[in-house]
Amino acid sequence: MPASGAETPVDHVATLGEGRAKFPSGLAQFLALWFQRATVRRAVTVALIVGPVLTLINQYDAIASGSFGAKSFFKMGLTFLVPYSVSSYSSVMALRAAQRSRSAGSVPLEITIYPIAGKQLWFHIPESFCRECDLTIRTVEEVVGNLDDPSRIQVRVRPWLRHLPEAIRRGGWHPPVVTINGELFSQGVVPDAEALRQEIEGYFNARNNAEV
Repeated sequence: MPASGAETPVDHVATLGEGRAKFPSGLAQFLALWFQRATVRRAVTVALIVGPVLTLINQYDAIASGSFGAKSFFKMGLTFLVPYSVSSYSSVMALRAAQRSRSAGSVPLEITIYPIAGKQLWFHIPESFCRECDLTIRTVEEVVGNLDDPSRIQVRVRPWLRHLPEAIRRGGWHPPVVTINGELFSQGVVPDAEALRQEIEGYFNARNNAEV
């Protein structure tokens, strides 16, 4: 189990057909995943949401004065390209990690935490901005650590902004976000430790009953 704030590979759950169980390797694999329809669709959505905000921040003076030129439009285009590229790269890395996970075999239960504090993209957000984020990580790790067999559970800490497409796809609009096997468990608050413990135990009880 990683320590608080540790960065581990993304485990982005993707809809892939069984016929695509094996991908080409290296650069060919990267490009195939980069240009596949689901990756492009997510990247365009993120660019349309984040791009205007970044444009307003970076080009406010030009927008306010109405002094647009070729240089301004070029900068705006690059501004939209940034979230598009970040989203595409995140999706590709997630899909590759998911493929490796399926090949190697994964743990039965995975808990993912998406905090807004800490390193996000190329900048750092102070812990004081989201005190619930650190408390959420500590709560999850404490609950898992107190279980009879913590090795059955993998805890991942994924920066919310860096993995925004994944978090939003799972319903996590308000960090800190906690998901269990890709399903939203809590967001915006520190999760209740007892409720989390019961959710984990309920999952394994149902799994054991299904195997009997």
